[in-house]
Amino acid sequence: MQLDWNLFLKRIVTVMRLGYTITTPESKQQSMQWKHANPPSPRKFKVQASAGKIMCTIFWDAECILLIDFMPQKVTITWVYYADLLHKLRLAIKEKRRGKLTKVPLLLHDSAQSAHMSHVGQAAILESGFEEMHHPPYSPDMAPSDYHLFTNLKQHLRGQRFSTDDELKHATKEWLKEQSELFYFTGVEKLRQRYKLCTDKGGDYVEK
Repeated sequence: MQLDWNLFLKRIVTVMRLGYTITTPESKQQSMQWKHANPPSPRKFKVQASAGKIMCTIFWDAECILLIDFMPQKVTITWVYYADLLHKLRLAIKEKRRGKLTKVPLLLHDSAQSAHMSHVGQAAILESGFEEMHHPPYSPDMAPSDYHLFTNLKQHLRGQRFSTDDELKHATKEWLKEQSELFYFTGVEKLRQRYKLCTDKGGDYVEK
């Protein structure tokens, strides 16, 4: 049976989890270090003080952002917390995407989060009425959040200075809101050719 790509792409809800760290280097000028939430942070400078770490989970599809969640300070993400997020996502989809839940949304996590998905997390996905779209671990070319959203958002915030967590959160939400539907569609649509390259090679992902 031939895959209906238009229907397939409409089912996808891609997920990105990020960690922001605003720190004060030796020069005492504010600087921001941006990274994926799971891999270890690269060393950038000697830290004297820290304004804290912000964890952000973003759910989006081929039309726009569905849900943005900023974790409270000093709260560690667990599968209980993530299951609650999926419940909020279900409500957001019901409100913004009439009929999408009946087609069973496909959750496509970023490369790092997909590699760390546990059985508990997979159970939470099924209980919420979703399915998970699997791809090779640590394959940024197969996750739109990695090759599209993360790259563009990071470029936008590069060089900007934020003195508070709220300033950084506001800048992130405003940029995501300002992007057109074409921007989000393009990110998901690129998956078509990448998926074909992967299947042509028997499941191996293809580096850029």
